Amino acid sequence: MPRARREIVSLPRRRAIALLAALLLAACGDASETAHPAAQPAPRPTIIAFAPLPPTATRPLPAAVLSAPTPPTVAATATAVAVPAGVARLRRADGATRDVRIEIADTDAARARGLMERRSLAGDAGMLFIFPGDTDGGFWMRNTLIPLSIAFIDAGGKIVALADMQPLSEEIHRPDRRYRYALEVNQGYFAREGIHVGDAVAFAR
Repeated sequence: MPRARREIVSLPRRRAIALLAALLLAACGDASETAHPAAQPAPRPTIIAFAPLPPTATRPLPAAVLSAPTPPTVAATATAVAVPAGVARLRRADGATRDVRIEIADTDAARARGLMERRSLAGDAGMLFIFPGDTDGGFWMRNTLIPLSIAFIDAGGKIVALADMQPLSEEIHRPDRRYRYALEVNQGYFAREGIHVGDAVAFAR
């Protein structure tokens, strides 16, 4: 009887011990996982795709600007005429034009010097004398070696007189009316190109 009882008593004790051991193992497993967590995969970097920027928009010009006329080039004529800089454009009565490449004499010193001492002048070249106001002064050829023709031009751009001038002559040439500009060219140029009194001259500086 005593042996049988010992076996009966020891059976539940074994079960209790086994249950306790299982609980301890489970607790150790949780602690191990807490102390040494499993390595987590590194997060993948976030890739941001940038859409291309739209091209800069061009703001249309106002219609008033687009339709505005180009400012006229400075001209000697009352009616502005577009003329390249450094050119005097002569317009005949029939509408034909002739261009003369010009040097500008618009200071007292430049007007006094003029074409003195020059030994030649290109066939399509000349000198334009510009005065600050209307004048009735005359021209002569002292120290000027090239035979010249001169056109006296009023403030409106109309030729009021023409004259031929001889080298080294001190004869005074002046028109019978006041003028604002004078254009000197090689002698015979005006006659050869059919330029007459009353024709127009326009220029741009």
